[in-house]
Amino acid sequence: MRIISKYHDYYDVLNDGSDTDHVWRRETSSFFPNLNDPFYKTEARENELPYLMDNVSVPQRKHVLNSRGSWQLEYEHYRRSLLLFCGEFYQFVKLADRICWDFDSFAQAINLEERPYSKRGFRTSQQEVYAKVQAMFTQETILPRFKTLNLRLKCPIVLMEILEEQFPAGTRRRTPFSYVQFTLNPHLDELGFASIIPPYDAFLRLETYLFNDLAEQKDPPIEISDNIKRDMHGFDKHSFQKDPTKKK
Repeated sequence: MRIISKYHDYYDVLNDGSDTDHVWRRETSSFFPNLNDPFYKTEARENELPYLMDNVSVPQRKHVLNSRGSWQLEYEHYRRSLLLFCGEFYQFVKLADRICWDFDSFAQAINLEERPYSKRGFRTSQQEVYAKVQAMFTQETILPRFKTLNLRLKCPIVLMEILEEQFPAGTRRRTPFSYVQFTLNPHLDELGFASIIPPYDAFLRLETYLFNDLAEQKDPPIEISDNIKRDMHGFDKHSFQKDPTKKK
């Protein structure tokens, strides 16, 4: 497969510039999907895209003293993003200095075990927080039809994430607006996706998906015989024969 693109991704090491039959023009773009489309509507709220990437609150390492002079527990908030690669979902959490593709790497990165959990509050109990964090790295609430977004968008790689619109200091509204954004053909090397699918496997899966699942079916050309072509133009089998009674 030959890849024509403005950027180099980690699986491009197998790019075959001489292949003229399988050519992929890889273009990257982002947009906000219309979540009012019936395709995105679900019967259960937790299955909808914004809630599949909702915030998970984790207690901070220290309590803080509030304005009333009492100790208050504050939280850090994390949310997952979803990568749809050739019909399969992969979930990750983006931190300031790394990308975490599984529960163990995330728990270690934020020192999840050492957080100040409460034995009385259900929301801040270790069991409840661990369950919510583990859910970020599972696909139990992702509806199977969302896996068809690659086909629906005619794109082998789709990144789904939440963008938050922050408000200037001094405004009354504290909770930012959040939007679901789709990015088509994102730069996978920047996400560290090579640790999930090696370059060779990623290239082969993309080539197979692009030129099988996403290939547009083209009917073979219909061969028309000379006789049919002749009849279509208003002639018959006698039209081009010489009259034997006529002499030169």
